[in-house]
Amino acid sequence: MRRIIVLSLCAALLFAACGCSAQEPSDPAYLTGYLYELSEKNIIRVAYPVLLYGNTDKLNAMISDFVREETNRRCFDECELTEAAELPADFPSEKMYETDYSTYALGVDYRVTSYTDDILSIVFEGMINLKQSAHPTHVFFTLNIDLKNEQILRFEDRYVVDDALYDTFAEYAQKAILELSQYDEWQANWDSFSEMYCSREKFLNGMTSMIGFHFYFTEQGVGISYPVAHVMGDHMETVIPYSELKETAAQ
Repeated sequence: MRRIIVLSLCAALLFAACGCSAQEPSDPAYLTGYLYELSEKNIIRVAYPVLLYGNTDKLNAMISDFVREETNRRCFDECELTEAAELPADFPSEKMYETDYSTYALGVDYRVTSYTDDILSIVFEGMINLKQSAHPTHVFFTLNIDLKNEQILRFEDRYVVDDALYDTFAEYAQKAILELSQYDEWQANWDSFSEMYCSREKFLNGMTSMIGFHFYFTEQGVGISYPVAHVMGDHMETVIPYSELKETAAQ
């Protein structure tokens, strides 16, 4: 479906006035688009950035296709997603997680963690709920694009995945756990925690397959998300400084 977005002078001024991170252009260069479904079966709303300036058709198609695939991957059946510049006025956002409203509910927002001449890094985060489930589940996935080559980046495209990377990850992940006072039992026993959620084998497999593990670029370093129990938020994140990462030979 072709998307037609009309920008008014007011919209341009609004985005020019918005704050942005240190790695974004001084003039934010994207709007928010949506993929959604509103039916008796599903109520789905997934937001994503729509790039505005330059030759962005291929990049925007890459982003929307990726979001569509990730959404369908979480559905039992193929979703009947509609692509839109904004949601319809009657979209019942306040009812997304009412257990008697639909069999399937998914709400996902995004944040751009890095936008440079080379890289666009997007974190998607939200909640998913099935009508008969006991509670909603946290959803987290990322998209990293090499803007110069117009292709999706895997971690291995930039950095070496080896035992040294795991040792560095474990150091920073353990520090992050120690800062979370509600997890005293894991603070006292990092070996048990890591064995359950992020052992060396799970980490190395996850960072090559990108199943369960996700990464994104920030101003400070590369963020890594890994799965944990629902009671702990379904996933945890830690950031490894760029100085601690070993670039691939291609870099």
